[in-house]
Amino acid sequence: WEEKYRQYVSTLKQRIQTCDEVLSQ
Repeated sequence: WEEKYRQYVSTLKQRIQTCDEVLSQ
């Protein structure tokens, strides 16, 4: 399950980064 967890975390980080970029514009 660790692999799925890692994938989930990386996807979450990408989402947060995208949100931050949109908010900062």
